[in-house]
Amino acid sequence: MTQINTAAVATGVGFAEAELLSFAWSSVGSELMLFAFAILGYYLLFLQRGPKQPKLQPKKVKVIEEDYKQAEYPSKVDSKDDTQQSEEPADVEQALQVSYEAGDYRGVLRSWNTIKKFEKMPTVSLPHVVESMQRFKKDQPFVLRELKGFFKKFSSECDMTCINDLFESLAKRLDSELMEKIVDMLPSLNLEMDARTYEVFLNMYFTTRSFQEVKTLAAQMKAKQISFNARSAMVVVKNALKMNDFDEALSCFRELKSAATSSVSMAPAHLVSQMVELACKDHRLGELLAELSGMIISDEVVNSMLLECVRQKDSALTKKVEQFARDQGVRFSDSTYSLLIKGVSSEPARVQALFDEVVEKGLEMTPDFVSSVLACCAQTANVQLADKLYKHMKPTQLPILSTFIRFYAENEQYEKACDIYEHDTLTQNDSLSLTLQLDARMERSLMNAALKCGRPHLAQNLLSSSPSDIAKHITMIRNCGAEGNLKGAVSVFHSLEQSGVDLNSVIYNTVLDACVECRDLQAAEAWMESTKKAGMADVVSFNTLIKAHLQNKNFAKARSLMEEIKAAGLQPNRVTFNELINALVIKGGDSRRGEMWDIVEEMTNAGVKPNQVTISILLKSLNSYSGQKDIEKTMELIDTMEEPMDEVLLSSVVEACVRIGKPELLESKLKQLEGKSAVAISGSHTYGSLIKAHGHARDLEGVWRCWGEMRSRHIKPTSITLGCMVEAIVCNGDTEGAYEVIHQMLMTNSVANC
Repeated sequence: MTQINTAAVATGVGFAEAELLSFAWSSVGSELMLFAFAILGYYLLFLQRGPKQPKLQPKKVKVIEEDYKQAEYPSKVDSKDDTQQSEEPADVEQALQVSYEAGDYRGVLRSWNTIKKFEKMPTVSLPHVVESMQRFKKDQPFVLRELKGFFKKFSSECDMTCINDLFESLAKRLDSELMEKIVDMLPSLNLEMDARTYEVFLNMYFTTRSFQEVKTLAAQMKAKQISFNARSAMVVVKNALKMNDFDEALSCFRELKSAATSSVSMAPAHLVSQMVELACKDHRLGELLAELSGMIISDEVVNSMLLECVRQKDSALTKKVEQFARDQGVRFSDSTYSLLIKGVSSEPARVQALFDEVVEKGLEMTPDFVSSVLACCAQTANVQLADKLYKHMKPTQLPILSTFIRFYAENEQYEKACDIYEHDTLTQNDSLSLTLQLDARMERSLMNAALKCGRPHLAQNLLSSSPSDIAKHITMIRNCGAEGNLKGAVSVFHSLEQSGVDLNSVIYNTVLDACVECRDLQAAEAWMESTKKAGMADVVSFNTLIKAHLQNKNFAKARSLMEEIKAAGLQPNRVTFNELINALVIKGGDSRRGEMWDIVEEMTNAGVKPNQVTISILLKSLNSYSGQKDIEKTMELIDTMEEPMDEVLLSSVVEACVRIGKPELLESKLKQLEGKSAVAISGSHTYGSLIKAHGHARDLEGVWRCWGEMRSRHIKPTSITLGCMVEAIVCNGDTEGAYEVIHQMLMTNSVANC
């Protein structure tokens, strides 16, 4: 009984547990399933990837090593391959080509091993073989041994043609190191580099920008008398251009011409343009012109040449370029004519002919062309050509009208300048908008013209359009001062003052200068007091007043103003000292000379170094009566200048040395001045002074040297220069030489009017 009850109890407990488990499962079943799926997914993704068997890895490496080892020094084809690969040359050659195209470089080397066993040289692409060796990780010594063995075996059939084919391929990959090693190997093969070899190397070195290597190879070709073909000559020309070596570029350009089979025009336009650019840079355009004959030249290249002619101010070269361009059939544009006119601007007849040609062709006259013609007209005072240009164009564009107004105003054709503005410019443009468009230079020119030709209403209108424009009012004040109209100058100042603009010292000094121009010392002193009260007095104000007192020969008063400058906390400048020194030089006398050097010493103590004006003033005081001390002091001051000596000062120094009359000083100074290359001489007057000086120094060689230099630079001698030359030659005993010079000048008719 007890056993039965115990079993029943156990059974009840089991049912209770089952019910409990059933309840638990029903509550968390879904979570357990998700957890189980997560574990399964993790196992599938990560735990199935075990490490590779370590014993298999070394085996694979060994196979690769065996592949490399097998092809490293091949002596025969594998027995297995012998059954699959034909020994017929044509089949092997085809197999090599097929393997290369398929990227099977090991197959290419198998075919190569077979080819080496042939008795007769097959048709094989060495570039493909070498590339396959390199792609199969063969080192350079291996490649060289293979090539050398091949060339040795088939020495009677291998020539530079097949090696050049290989060079072409290597050059495309810029493999210069292997190429150079093959070149070193050529003597052992009884072969030499030929024209094609040099061509390949030249192109490769130029591509890698090894300019010096290109130059070295070109020198080797010339030494070995190997002719340049078109491609190699082109490369050498471009290389010389890159190195800015005009001589080399010109020499190779000639080679390019001789290498051209059809015509010289095969040289690309950009190469010709670069040749012209370098020739212009080295000022050797004349040498290049003859080499360009027969080539197709663009108008841009011609314009580059003409621009260089204009820079050099060489009218003779301009004419050569013009004739060259016409012979080549170059079409002239308006820019070409503009440059031509600038290049021959000193020859009115030639300018007129070019202008007539433009009119005849009906070319558009651009603002650049107009500027060129008017610049030439201004240089030669050819108002008639300017009138003709204006009448032909009948311009309506404001920029062109402004150019004509400036030309006429600056060449004292005041009525014409005002007429163009009032009749042509104002009628086509609104007055207010026109004023806003006019540039300052044109307004000043027009205002000056209006005042000069008695049209004050026009000047007043320009002022009224912008009452606060200081530049316009300054122009009006200066013009009033130049005309002696001091009342008008002060009136313009007051109108500007009433406009409310902030006044500055420039305005006050302009009125003060007008007082000095009108020679009204009392008004100048009164205005100076007003300037001081306004706090606008500066060193320029004091210098202007000093100038006024010196005009009235009151040196003491002018000298006393130096102390006022210092009392005002200002520093006298070069203008201050130069005005006083110049006044003393004009007065002359021994007492004044001592006072002059006192001012020079004061100038030095103030830290103000002399300039060219100072030296020129002191040089004027020197003559044959000057003391040695004065001469030495003046010459020493020349070396203390901060600014370089210019042509005018050079002429003054030379003329002073001639006046002093000391041959030894003149000779030493000439040597010193000629040693200073910074002085560029462009005027016949300076050459006349130098010729006269060399004549006084009994240096006939120097006389002829100066004359020859002047003539070679196409500087026309004036009658004064010619007189200096004749005097210098005659005084040195060469009368026949003087006659020859005069006869030559009469024949060439090249003496300019003085």
